[in-house]
Amino acid sequence: MDAHANEVSTGSRSDRVASLADGKLNTGEILEQHVHRIGNLLLLPQKLNSKATRDGFAAKKSVFAKSEGLRIVKEVTDKDDWREIEMEEREKRILEWAKTAWGDSQ
Repeated sequence: MDAHANEVSTGSRSDRVASLADGKLNTGEILEQHVHRIGNLLLLPQKLNSKATRDGFAAKKSVFAKSEGLRIVKEVTDKDDWREIEMEEREKRILEWAKTAWGDSQ
């Protein structure tokens, strides 16, 4: 099965309006700083990845939910919103897992 990374939080460039008070990443410049962070990427089957495109989080959730049995995806779809804080928390969990799974045991 081919897997492709999809950004959790994106949106059309015309929809990116500053919304820093609620922690959402809706602005072009702010969003672009975070869109490719590991905490914002999901591995999806190619077919689902293509359907998710560059929509916002609410639209992507329904596409992500179709990836049956992938615990890493459920972790994201269980969220009500996808802001910088959720992205950072997920990134920390992924990095801690990687250190444990792939780190030197010396």
